[in-house]
Amino acid sequence: SSLVIANGDMQLGNAFANGTLTLTASGGEIVDFNGCGINASVGQTLTLNANEIGTSCDAIETGANILVANAGIGGIFVTESDGLTFTGNTPANISLNANGVVNILNTVAGGAVAVRTDNDAVFGSFGSTDVTAGSLFIDVTPSGVIRCAGFEPQAFCADIIGVTFIAPQVSLKAANTISVNAATSTFVSLAQANFVDINSSADLTVGLINAGTAANLGASGSILDGDVGGINVIATNFNVSGGGTLGTA
Repeated sequence: SSLVIANGDMQLGNAFANGTLTLTASGGEIVDFNGCGINASVGQTLTLNANEIGTSCDAIETGANILVANAGIGGIFVTESDGLTFTGNTPANISLNANGVVNILNTVAGGAVAVRTDNDAVFGSFGSTDVTAGSLFIDVTPSGVIRCAGFEPQAFCADIIGVTFIAPQVSLKAANTISVNAATSTFVSLAQANFVDINSSADLTVGLINAGTAANLGASGSILDGDVGGINVIATNFNVSGGGTLGTA
């Protein structure tokens, strides 16, 4: 099903479709018109096209398995009722809040991308760049994990670069480079790439860092062993710096 507003805004109350649904506001905005209720409930794929989708103060509420959002200079602001697979494209900012696993695919933003969920955030395309943005912030507290799709052997992203996150745990595998920053204390259970650079604004607990060429670890707090009895770092070149202790007695 599809609905197009040729000129002007689309005031979205509650749209429903068992299969796919495409909503387009050509040259206008898609705006929330039912308060805190879900604006679009879709059994399969929901596609939203507009100059602006939601606002920073009033996001579009969705219930969809797959969301494809294309916006102009107004950006994309969405709140999902559970989990979803998300693809977004805008020259501006993207804000996505969810209450389940978020799979992020082929998303491009000229500004900032912010993803917040109480579950896992997953990068899902083998050998591709899943997010291209001015900056990428991911918050999966209190119990989510930032990871690539699957685990063995397909769980490689191409590169994971420039990500700032709040997460109790991250598990990352990349073909080339991992370069990330933790805004709070975190446990890196696995970071595997040719080059690994991880910095934390607090404590950094390390399970296994497996780097072909170089591994750089930095923390404002302590760098701690998260795999007692096991090897924490495998790398040809290893640099470490911390404001606290390196390991414990």
